[in-house]
Amino acid sequence: MMLRGLGALSAVVLLALAAGCATRGGGVEVGTQRVASAPELGELSAIGGVLRGVDGEPLGGALVSLTPASQVAGSSSLSTTSDAEGRFSLERVAPGSYRLWSQTLAESELLTEETPVVLAPATRTSAELSFGRWVPVRGTVRIGGEVPPAIGFRVDLVAEDRRHELRLDGNGAYSSRVLPGEYKVGVTSGYFGLRMMPGTVTIPAKDGGDLAIDIPTGSATVRLTGGGEAPKGMLTAEYETFTEPIVSRIALYGAEVRLKNLLPGEYAVGAILDNGLQAQSPSFSVAAGNNTDVNLELSRPEIRTFQGKLRLEPGRYAYKFYAPADNWQDDILNPMKVGEGVMANAVFSVPGGAKAADGSRLRWPAVDDSTNEVTFRVSMPTLRDTVYVRGTFANWRRSDAYRLQRVPERAFELTTTIPAGVHEYKFYSPSEDIWFVDPSNPGRRGSDFEINNVLEVPADGSASPDGAWPQVRGGSVTFRAELPTFSDELYVRGSFNNWEIREEHRLLPR
Repeated sequence: MMLRGLGALSAVVLLALAAGCATRGGGVEVGTQRVASAPELGELSAIGGVLRGVDGEPLGGALVSLTPASQVAGSSSLSTTSDAEGRFSLERVAPGSYRLWSQTLAESELLTEETPVVLAPATRTSAELSFGRWVPVRGTVRIGGEVPPAIGFRVDLVAEDRRHELRLDGNGAYSSRVLPGEYKVGVTSGYFGLRMMPGTVTIPAKDGGDLAIDIPTGSATVRLTGGGEAPKGMLTAEYETFTEPIVSRIALYGAEVRLKNLLPGEYAVGAILDNGLQAQSPSFSVAAGNNTDVNLELSRPEIRTFQGKLRLEPGRYAYKFYAPADNWQDDILNPMKVGEGVMANAVFSVPGGAKAADGSRLRWPAVDDSTNEVTFRVSMPTLRDTVYVRGTFANWRRSDAYRLQRVPERAFELTTTIPAGVHEYKFYSPSEDIWFVDPSNPGRRGSDFEINNVLEVPADGSASPDGAWPQVRGGSVTFRAELPTFSDELYVRGSFNNWEIREEHRLLPR
C-alpha cells in the first residue's frame, strides 16, 4: 500500500466557562458553578453553552442532546435546539453522568461531536461543542490496480474508538471530513469482510491534505470435480480478520468460479451443493498480483449423529447448529421455527422459575414443572389495598379469579391456572387506578408506557414429548442433531449464548 502527502498535528477545540473548575473530555472543556441558592433549581442541575460549526462560527438551529451515560430501562435523551448565536440550554436536569452531543451535515458528511459530562446536584454546567476539529481530507483509492475501484469494496479509516468511511466516486476519488489522529486503513472486500492493511496514516489538524491509497489484491480459481457439469449450491470462503475466523457464502452456479480482488492472506474454501455433495479445501495463500488454483473433489458426506446436554434458565430461545467444516445447519428434528428460509431459526422453551438451594423461588412468576399452574408474587410498592393480574389470558379484564392475596412480608401472591401459550400481563391497583410491570420478571415487550411482561406457559409442563427434540426436563435441555457433515465438531449457537461458539455448548458424536 502506498500513502502520500500527509502532514502533521493535533486537534483544536474551543470552550467558554461559566465559573468554577474546568475539566476536559472528548476534546471539549466543561465547567461547573454552584447555584444552591437558586430556588428555581433546587437540587436539580442545568447545562448550557455554545455550539460551533466546522468554520468555528456559532451554529444555530442544530439539535443538542443529553443522553444518560448508562442506558437503563426508561431512560431517554433530553434535547434542545441552538439559537441563532449557537447558544443552547437544558434546565432542571436530574444529577448524574451524561453524554452531551450534537450532529451536523458538512459536505454531505454526518458529523458527530460529543463529550461526557457529570451533573452534580444544584450546579450549572457550561460547555462548548465545536465541529472545528473535523478536517477535510481527500485523495484517491485504487484496489487491485482497477480504475474505477472494484465493485463491492469499501474503504474506512479505523481507530480504536471511531471509524470514518471514505465515500468513493466512480473514479476512486473521495472528499471527506474526519477527526485528526492516527488510523489504519480498513478494506471491506465484497463478500470477504473487513481486513486491516499494514501500517498507519496520520491525519493532521486544520487540513488533512491528500491521501492516496493503493490496495494490492490477488485472485483464486476454484474448480469442482465429481459434481456433474453444472453444480448448483453454495461456495464458502473462510479467512481470518482481527484474528477471528470469518465465513462468507457465495451462490455457486457451475464447476468453476473465479474469486477476484482477494486481499492478500490465508483462505480456505468449500462447497455445499443442493444435491448434498460437499467438499473442503486445505488452507491456501493469496498473494498480491497472483492467481491461486484450488481443486475441490466433491463427495457425499455421511449422516452423523451428535448429542449433548445444557443447563439453561427459564425462557424462550432460538438456535442453530454450527459445524466448522460445513457452517450453519438447521435442526431438522425440531419443527418449531421463527423466520423464513435460510434465515429461519429453531426455537424451544424452558418453563418454570429459578430456585435457590433451599428450594425458595428466585424468579417470579413461577410455572409449575408438571401443570399449568402459575404463581404470581409482588411486593407492595405502596400501601395498596388490592392488586390484580390482568393480561391476554383474560382479554385484559379485571376478574376476582386473578386477584392477588396479601401474604407476609408486605407482599401479594396468587396461584392460578393459565392456558398454555405465550401471554402478556401487568399488575393493576384499582384503588389508585394504575398499572405497573412485574419487577421480578425480566421478560418484557414494548417501550415507554406500553411495556408489558411476557409469560410462557408450556402445553405439557417442563417435559418434551418422547421423540421430540430438543428434550426439556426442568432446566436440562438435551439436543440431538442428525445431519450430513465431514466435521467432527458440532456446536449449538443461539440466543442463550449470544450466538457464540463455546466449548461447553459443543455436541459430541454418537
